[in-house]
Amino acid sequence: MDPFSESPSPSRQVGDEEALLVSGHLSSSAVDVEKIAPPEGQYSGASAVFGPGSTVLRLGGLLAGLLFVASFILLYVPRPLQLQSSKPQQHQQQQQPQNPQIHPLSHEKYLLSQVAKDLSPFNDSRISSGISLQQVERVYCNCDQGGFRLQIIDGQMYIVGERHGLQTRVRNTKLLVMHLMHQYTLPDVDIGWVSTDDTVMEADAGRYWECPEQGPVLVMTKQPHHDHCIMYPDFTFWDWEEAYAVPWQDMQKVMKEAAGQEPWKGRKELLFARAFNLGEARNTLKDNEGDLGNHELMDVRIIDWHADPGLFVDLQQHCQYKWLLHTAGNTYSARLKYLLFCKSAVVLPDSPWQEFFYHMLQAGHNVLRVEALTRDNKAAHLPAVARYLQEHDEEAEEIGQAGAAFARKHLSRESVALYYKELIESYAGLMKFKPTVHPDAVPIEKSLLNDLTRPFHERTCNICPRT
Repeated sequence: MDPFSESPSPSRQVGDEEALLVSGHLSSSAVDVEKIAPPEGQYSGASAVFGPGSTVLRLGGLLAGLLFVASFILLYVPRPLQLQSSKPQQHQQQQQPQNPQIHPLSHEKYLLSQVAKDLSPFNDSRISSGISLQQVERVYCNCDQGGFRLQIIDGQMYIVGERHGLQTRVRNTKLLVMHLMHQYTLPDVDIGWVSTDDTVMEADAGRYWECPEQGPVLVMTKQPHHDHCIMYPDFTFWDWEEAYAVPWQDMQKVMKEAAGQEPWKGRKELLFARAFNLGEARNTLKDNEGDLGNHELMDVRIIDWHADPGLFVDLQQHCQYKWLLHTAGNTYSARLKYLLFCKSAVVLPDSPWQEFFYHMLQAGHNVLRVEALTRDNKAAHLPAVARYLQEHDEEAEEIGQAGAAFARKHLSRESVALYYKELIESYAGLMKFKPTVHPDAVPIEKSLLNDLTRPFHERTCNICPRT
């Protein structure tokens, strides 16, 4: 099955969760989602009446001639689109949109708003807006990180100067974009793409305004002041085999089933976490594990998967617990979306790093925000958080339910495909040049089969020399 093939109904009622996301506060009234208009260029089925061999065309005289003219008009003269009412009548039959370019999730405006925000530094009328070839070349010839340069030219996808990335990150990202091309007709584009999540990008954070040729680069996570960084849905939306997670399309079902098998009343009343010892937040937990790990309401362990493989806990096993602590790695952690699916109350410590959907997380509604985990505070506030959740069991359950509803709706493979489409089309709309195939480019099929990486010092840099 095509991983993008499943589509929800194009019209439905949106309840409290979406009202909150749009207005910033809960609303008791439901709102209607605007239905998708019929695709432009669809005409009536007059040919079924006036086709070859029809009895009407065999009529003689003036009446036949008039009918023939009328049929020609019906067949070949475009008529204005008749927009459907936002509130369909009961007797009207719901129909799926027939134009494959009109996605049934096109009401995801709030999710997609992050694309416009990320691209706003390159769409600023106060400066020379747009994206130049010099900017793209500057990224390619100065960004020595795992990833690649993506070119789409005349419907063909090319990978340029691929640098090896951690685990399967680069491969999965390429597969996500390739399958997107099977779903949509994408415009010509030329983009720098990074698959690392470390703080190397920090060194470039302030250079955009000083050096206009410092170009945009796609990243999995960033801080708000990283003006030249554009977030994209990360590699785990294809799969995460290193965490023993099946492809995301299937993993959603696995997590949903796991959550359904664990009724709230039967779950363990523990603030639970298992994570690899990486990053400040996790090191803070590791350093204070003696105090935190022995607390009666906590089961938090930061471990080395390689040294202690027996301590590994499958993502779906997290659903046995009422409260789940999300901890970032170097910068972020891909596990957040998995935890949300559990219907457990997800405790999310503050962090300046964000993913493409974080602007839709609502404190006290679909996550519980708490103070950051730092070496200064030694995570000493976590036992109090666990006690609060125990004393407010109904609130914790509601947060878990809202978190799962959010994940099912906004983090599906279909929503991710739509986000990628919006990102690539919006980026292409800002390009001030027509891309041509780069000397280092290889077709995507060849890149996937042979894993053709290119050492950074061997990249062809005709416009912007390496610095």
